Amino acid sequence: MKLIRNIRRKAFAYGMAMVMFVAPAGAQDVTVSIKGSNITIRQALESLEAQSRYTVAYDATGFDVSKKVSLDIANASVMAALEEITRGQGVAYRTSGNHIFITPAPPAPETAATVSAPLRPSTPDCPIEAAAEAAVVEAVLVEADAVSPAVHVQIPELAGEPVASVVIPQTQVITVEEGITEGYGYRAPRIALKTNLLYDATTTINLGAEFLLGRKLTLDVPLSYNPWTFSDNKKIKHFLVQPELRYWTCEPFNHSFFGVHLHYAYFNMGGFKQLGMENFRYQGNLYGAGISYGYHWILAPRWSLEGTIGVGYARLIYDKYECETCGDFVGSETKDYFGPTKAGVSLVFMIK
Repeated sequence: MKLIRNIRRKAFAYGMAMVMFVAPAGAQDVTVSIKGSNITIRQALESLEAQSRYTVAYDATGFDVSKKVSLDIANASVMAALEEITRGQGVAYRTSGNHIFITPAPPAPETAATVSAPLRPSTPDCPIEAAAEAAVVEAVLVEADAVSPAVHVQIPELAGEPVASVVIPQTQVITVEEGITEGYGYRAPRIALKTNLLYDATTTINLGAEFLLGRKLTLDVPLSYNPWTFSDNKKIKHFLVQPELRYWTCEPFNHSFFGVHLHYAYFNMGGFKQLGMENFRYQGNLYGAGISYGYHWILAPRWSLEGTIGVGYARLIYDKYECETCGDFVGSETKDYFGPTKAGVSLVFMIK
């Protein structure tokens, strides 16, 4: 019989660990209750996630989450509930921080050898990468299954070196980057909606969306609009769009990021002494670019808080008027501005 190299399912946990969304700490003392007849394993796992701060990742090729089960779990620990949900399914699981990895129970090997995978250093501030460091690739030689052709799953490079080439029967070739954008047995955070609370405080209507692009990159697209005129013809009317490409030092939607942004705005402002516009109204456009730094705090599996501040350049082209309603035209001006270009404390909701 022809022999092929098969990598035990623990290697799959590495690929999942590198791309799965991070849940906050503090879930160990939570109890869960799951009751129902003929519910799917997927529904049971989703209920477990909703009642705890754990996230669950699984190998969808070897774990039939559409299978129906009947459960009567009341005020059980997360691990006890998980044991009941997966009972008799031929799977194994392990935890790392607030993450649960479910993989098919490995077959008994005929010959086994252990190989340590080269992994880049990481810190406890990056739970996913820290979990990946704990993974060990075990190379196992087994007889080929004539019915189940094996294909190689290439885990991408870390620190310039390939980690491993994994053989998994009856699956597809994926990389970590594809796993982030396409999903592979888990729900990766790919789209977030947000509102800037500082803009809300100025009566400015605003909404932003942030999209996952890769292992370390996201695209943030915030829009803000203020149509109001206040007493004494005071106004900060404007429409602003400020797209930003972000690089995350840990993983997307967790901890620190650096950004490069563009901005364009149409504005009609005046009458506010605090803004240096007590005697005149300014109407025109601005455009420019800047850089920023921010930090993302995870509050719950779907809720987060984000702070950011940025500096840069803006070119302002505007007409100047007397501040009274229908005030006289004073003249047209241009101005080059260098300084703060964005500030935000945003409430974030993960929708996908």
